[in-house]
Amino acid sequence: MTLVSTFFFAAHEDVIFVGFIQTRLYGFFKTDKAAISVGALLFASMHIPPWLLMGQIDVDNLLIGLGLPFLAWILMHFVFVSIFKKHFSLVPIFIVHTINNYSLNLVQTTVVFGIDFSIIMLALYVLAACVLFWHTHRQSQTATTH
Repeated sequence: MTLVSTFFFAAHEDVIFVGFIQTRLYGFFKTDKAAISVGALLFASMHIPPWLLMGQIDVDNLLIGLGLPFLAWILMHFVFVSIFKKHFSLVPIFIVHTINNYSLNLVQTTVVFGIDFSIIMLALYVLAACVLFWHTHRQSQTATTH
């Protein structure tokens, strides 16, 4: 898959889920956390049918074949929403999502020293989500104290 086609696949997801659905969910829920959580579940659930069709989900081992990717998609949505809230633009999300998907395509075709890169990517998502949450929370605390 080329970088350009990867961009278009990622960009349409971001427009639909971060730009449209997520912004509508804020009106349905009393807290941002609830709205983002529901958006994350929708974002993750949307990925299951294409992955099943492409044979990328190991149905013999659902924890690894579906559980870890599902958790990664949830975390990705939290990261994307954090980026959107900070920059109020979809462009940085397009870039991050495209790089992520393109690098995953490269990693899935390469095994180095028997390392499972899906766990490494999941750890990177967790780290990115924590850093973005801390950074956003720190900025909101600073704004309320001044």
